[in-house]
Amino acid sequence: MHAVAGGDKDALSRLFARHAGPLFAHLLNRGFPAQTVEDAVQETFLTVWKSASGFHEGSVPAWLRRIAHCRAVDLERAAGRQRALADRAREHTPSSAGTAPSAEDCLLASSPRYAAIAFALAGLPAPQREVIELRYLQHYSVRETAERLAVPEGTVKARAARGCARLREWIVAQDAAEAADGVPRATGGGGAHDRDRVPRPRP
Repeated sequence: MHAVAGGDKDALSRLFARHAGPLFAHLLNRGFPAQTVEDAVQETFLTVWKSASGFHEGSVPAWLRRIAHCRAVDLERAAGRQRALADRAREHTPSSAGTAPSAEDCLLASSPRYAAIAFALAGLPAPQREVIELRYLQHYSVRETAERLAVPEGTVKARAARGCARLREWIVAQDAAEAADGVPRATGGGGAHDRDRVPRPRP
């Protein structure tokens, strides 16, 4: 672990070879789906690579199991949110008709609408955009986002709230414009073809 904390990639490879299999079995025994387990194990060792200096004493396997379990829970929650959003989009209930979806819903749903929202996302101040990409596109928790950006958790929450508020205003304005003339607007003109060409911001 000290070697990993010092940036030794060979040490990380040895750690992975020794513990990845037991971690996989541990998470499977806890009832997590195989795909979630595979992703969680990979993310565990990415976390170890970034945070090995935080390990000082105790059991390495137990420490790795705690990280892996947290990653698996986060991944399952993110998948559950996406499934719930997809179900809501299919329902088309009267109570939801005519209501613009929230910025969080659009970002989490990974729908074709995201190609247009990417344009608005790119226009946010960099601190807000970074937080939203980590929180809603890469599904980092508030704590993980704060650690990655080296800012307090309260700052993460505030930046996410401000950024989503601005995106929500953009969504409402776009929906109003489309309702007025029936022409999809993604970049201020050009129609659906141009909208599909809006690049996704790089994570």
